[in-house]
Amino acid sequence: MKTFQPFIIATIVLAFIGFRAIAGENEKASPLDPIKALAGKWEEQPTDGSPASVVEFKVTSAGGSVVETMFPGQPHEMVNVYTVDGESIIVTHYCASKNAPRMRLTKNENGAMLFEFIDGANITPEKSYMGKLELIIGTDEIEEKWTSITDGKEEGQMAFKMKRVKD
Repeated sequence: MKTFQPFIIATIVLAFIGFRAIAGENEKASPLDPIKALAGKWEEQPTDGSPASVVEFKVTSAGGSVVETMFPGQPHEMVNVYTVDGESIIVTHYCASKNAPRMRLTKNENGAMLFEFIDGANITPEKSYMGKLELIIGTDEIEEKWTSITDGKEEGQMAFKMKRVKD
């Protein structure tokens, strides 16, 4: 029994140090923190009388990613996955157009985050894809401005202004 005692003590000490390291890592500020704060349900209230659009944000992967589901349950449902990449963030937009452009955070000032195209799956120059996202974060309001690209040129922009749904 005495031969196992140092092993048991060493195991307990190493486990304690490991847990403290993990806790310290989780407490460290992350570039993803502003997007994590969006967790929950958001609605856009159209002015034309059409039904409200819904967007949901969910923190996943032990806090390493945020999944945004646009128009959940609708035929045109889309998913965006935000993840940390060093000191930056990458978002992959899984589009209803059956492509998946990836964009990197290039600017982050005063609650306005700009993501710009780096690469993607099923992207061809002649087909339109989302190549830029501006995410403007307020207290209980967010705005997303999506810019489509065709043949390397900005083609158009779609903007969504949403408010947090309070339970």
